[in-house]
Amino acid sequence: MDKQVIAIVGPKGGVGKSTISANLAAALAMLNKKVIAVDLDLGGANLHTFFGIKDTVSLDDFILKKAPSLSSILIDTGIKNLKVVCGVSNIPGVSNMSEHQEMRLVREVLRLNAEIVLLDLAAGSSNSVVDFLFFANKGLLVTTPEVNSLIKIYSFIKTSMYKKLLFYFKAKGTSDLVKLIEDAMDFENHPQIANIDDLFSQARAINAGVTESARAFIANYNPLLVLNRVHNPQEATTVGNAIKGIARKFLNINCDVLMSISEDSEIRKSLAHSTPLVTYNAASAFSREIKQLALKLCTG
Repeated sequence: MDKQVIAIVGPKGGVGKSTISANLAAALAMLNKKVIAVDLDLGGANLHTFFGIKDTVSLDDFILKKAPSLSSILIDTGIKNLKVVCGVSNIPGVSNMSEHQEMRLVREVLRLNAEIVLLDLAAGSSNSVVDFLFFANKGLLVTTPEVNSLIKIYSFIKTSMYKKLLFYFKAKGTSDLVKLIEDAMDFENHPQIANIDDLFSQARAINAGVTESARAFIANYNPLLVLNRVHNPQEATTVGNAIKGIARKFLNINCDVLMSISEDSEIRKSLAHSTPLVTYNAASAFSREIKQLALKLCTG
């Protein structure tokens, strides 16, 4: 079965990432898609709480090799077409997975019998988060209109982009370019590399061929933003334009706002009932917009 892997990440905690993940998974399932949501918020798993799931098998069992596969720890959510893999709760240091552990997990995700696999990733830009984000077919970056969130989203996009380049330069065995990208990621001590054009200008002087191939490698990096807790359309437009402008100026990439999601007091009520809002109150503004987002992901 062909599958689409959608990764959802937030630049920092508290932006409503898991709320979006749970409700989007339910909305996709309501479109008659076979969906599996995997809680990969390593160290801060809570996706199961949105479905009222308690005391069950989890990713702990797979990582510790007590369960042979992700398929063997799937839990029914009570929503037609939607199952979930509950996240880690009791493994110290799990947020810093080894490359071997990551690849074992990736292989299992690809084996899942679903049309759509939704990955609810941790907040921030750890190596594991960035690795899982790039593995996915689509990555959704959830943020809010607050200034601090906007600063964090730019920092996340830049860090993830530079980590992708670091991976590429290492794969090419170009130690001088690896040193350059490491310097670029340490802006405080290397302010002369202020933006992506500065980086590529200096990289070209070191190895023009690898630099041009690296440009092509990241040319299609187009982060998709979901603005959450928006108060009005004007706020969404203003914030969206600001993020797009900064990404274009300093990183030379397109950064599109895929969807704006309204602030909705009904969220608290659905959380109290341990059910996604799209099933608790399908007529709410939040539910309508999440359903629109689901349609865009299925048709886009």
